[in-house]
Amino acid sequence: MEQPEKNIDKQLVSLLKQGNHLAFQQIYERHWEQLYQSVHNVLHDQALTEDVLHEVFTDLWWRRENWEIRNLKQYLARAVRNGALLKLRNNRWVSISPQFLTGLSTEPEVELDLDHRELSTVIETAINDLPERCRIIFQMSRFEHYSIPEIAQHFNISHRTVENQLHRALKYLKTILGAVIFQFILPL
Repeated sequence: MEQPEKNIDKQLVSLLKQGNHLAFQQIYERHWEQLYQSVHNVLHDQALTEDVLHEVFTDLWWRRENWEIRNLKQYLARAVRNGALLKLRNNRWVSISPQFLTGLSTEPEVELDLDHRELSTVIETAINDLPERCRIIFQMSRFEHYSIPEIAQHFNISHRTVENQLHRALKYLKTILGAVIFQFILPL
């Protein structure tokens, strides 16, 4: 048996798809406060938080006919999370909240596992795109926990060369993955 909240949301989504302004207003009023708190806990900035919510709700209205929304609460939580990610990437001075990295509380564990797998796949692909020697040095440093002197000795190269290769790898990964995903990779 479905929860009454989900039934109400389903009805509102159905009306929204038909262009019903009152349904849109109801969706906004029902979910705005919780979404605001979730995003503000991540961004710690009122203006950026309001920007994210404005963009999400504007997008919801303009693309309403194209969406297949099965669970409105999950959809909105994911949308504001993605919006917050974009704000973090574009506003690098904003600090990231640890809660954000584990997902918003409204998302089910299955989706969190999927997000983690997707993120892992993106990171793995980016690492595999590094030049071979740079990739191996990066993996030895970050995943196998070799020190710079140990890596230098292993390849019979200078410490400075190892540092340069690590810097090159991190710079490439930061460029490819963006500031938010880069938080998962330990800095030099």
